[in-house]
Amino acid sequence: MNNPMDVLGARTAEAVDHPTGPDVGERLPDISLPDQSGALVNVEAARGEGRALVVFHRSLRWWLFCRSHLVQLQRNLDQFPRAGISVFAISYDPVEAQAAFASQNGITYPLLSDADHKVIEATGILNRLVDGDAGFNAGGAAQEQAILKVAPNPVSDLKEKMGVSLDGIPYPGSYLIGTDGLVTEKLFYQHYRTRPSVATVLRSGFDVDFEVRDNPRAEVSGDGVQIRATLGGESMTFMETSTLYVEIELDAGLHLYGAPVPEGYVATEVTVTGPDSVETGAAKYPATRPFRVAGLDETFAVFEGALEIAVPLYYVREDFEHLLARGQFLANELKDPAAGLVRQLVAHAQATRPSEEQAVELDVSVSYQACTDSTCLAPQTQTLKLSVPIAPLDTDIPDLRARLDQNS
Repeated sequence: MNNPMDVLGARTAEAVDHPTGPDVGERLPDISLPDQSGALVNVEAARGEGRALVVFHRSLRWWLFCRSHLVQLQRNLDQFPRAGISVFAISYDPVEAQAAFASQNGITYPLLSDADHKVIEATGILNRLVDGDAGFNAGGAAQEQAILKVAPNPVSDLKEKMGVSLDGIPYPGSYLIGTDGLVTEKLFYQHYRTRPSVATVLRSGFDVDFEVRDNPRAEVSGDGVQIRATLGGESMTFMETSTLYVEIELDAGLHLYGAPVPEGYVATEVTVTGPDSVETGAAKYPATRPFRVAGLDETFAVFEGALEIAVPLYYVREDFEHLLARGQFLANELKDPAAGLVRQLVAHAQATRPSEEQAVELDVSVSYQACTDSTCLAPQTQTLKLSVPIAPLDTDIPDLRARLDQNS
C-alpha cells in the first residue's frame, strides 16, 4: 500500500510545526460525543469490527475549507461502507450548529460535537495559538501567520458579532483506523487549509479502489504495454490534494526497468506537466524485483504484470473572491503601514480582475523500455492528455454572512 504522506507530495508532506496527536500504531483516546441529532456516539463501538476515518476539523460554522471537505465526504459516502469503513467528523461546534449544517447539506454520517474540546485536547491537537477570547499567543513577525492559521474572518467579527470563541479549535487532520482500533495512517499538513481528496484517502490510505465516475482519464497502448491515467476525482479544487494514478499492464513475459539502471538502459518514469496553477509532487512507484540477464554481470530492478504509479497533484490558484476576502481580512487585522499596503493591493486586484480557470490541461508522459528475458524493445515515451475541470470553492457561508451583516 502506498503511504499517503508520500503520495501527497513535497508541498503537503513537509514536516508540520504543530502537534498531530497519536502516531501510527497507537490508539485515539476514548471518543463519546453527541452527534447532530444529540444522540451519544462512541466511535469505537460504532466502528465495530470495521475500519474508520476520523476527521478533526476546525469549524463548520465559519471555515469554508472544512465545510467543503465535509460535503465532499458526503457526496462520496457510499464508497466507504462498501469497504467496511465508518466516517466520523469532530469539531468544537455545538450540536445546534452541527444539526443545521447537516440539514442544509444532507450530511448523514456522524458530525460529533466536542463543545468543551475535551476530546480534542485529549487527542493532543488543541490549537494553542489562541487563548480563549483573549486573542493570539503570537507577537511581532508571527502575528500574521498566527492570524491566518486560526481564522479566515476578522477575529473581532467572529467574537463580537457572532459570539464565536476560537477557544477549542483543533489542528485539522484525519486518522485512519484499522480493524484492531490502531491508527494505520494520519493525514496532517503544514498548511491549515489543505485537505486530501476522497479518492486519495480511499486508494492511498485504505488501499481501496475508488469508484470512477466522470473522472478525467486517458488510455494509450504500445507493443505489449497498455497505459491508463485516471485522476482520483471528477475535478480539482484549490487546496485539495488530488492523486493521478497511472496504471501499466504488461503482456505475459514482458518486464519494465525500474530505477536505477545501468548506462544504456531506460528506467520507467512518469512526469506530469501543466500550467503554473498545478504543482506536482514526486511520483510514488511500486516495489521492483531483482532480475539478472544470463551472461551479464549486472542486476536489474524490474516491474512485471500490472503496476500503479501515483503522482500527487495540487491546484494552487486561489479562487479570486476568496483571495480578495483574505486580503480584506488581513487589512482589518494588521496595523499601518502594512494594512495600507494590503488595501492598495486589494484595490489593484479588484481593478485588474483575472478570469477564472474552468479547466486545466495536463500532459502525462510515460517513458519506459519493455524487455523479455532475452531481448529488449526500443525505448518508448507515451503521452496522455487529460482535461481536468476546476471546481470552485463555495466562498459564501450564508448563516455566517447573515449574522455579520445583521450586526454590522
